[in-house]
Amino acid sequence: MIARLGRCLDQKRFEEARTIFTEDASVATAIGAVRGIDAIVNKARHVRPEGLHSELHHQPPHRGGR
Repeated sequence: MIARLGRCLDQKRFEEARTIFTEDASVATAIGAVRGIDAIVNKARHVRPEGLHSELHHQPPHRGGR
């Protein structure tokens, strides 16, 4: 889920956040908090400066072996 969110933000595919969050989700960031999927999508769309990439880090699951 974290990797999907990072891709949505980085690629400015904000509407895809609707497939990640529930209708009543809330998000808190350093610049404020919002509640509800419409508010989340709107905030993401309006606060992503050109050239900014997410700082979300994702480790793929370990698949055995050493």
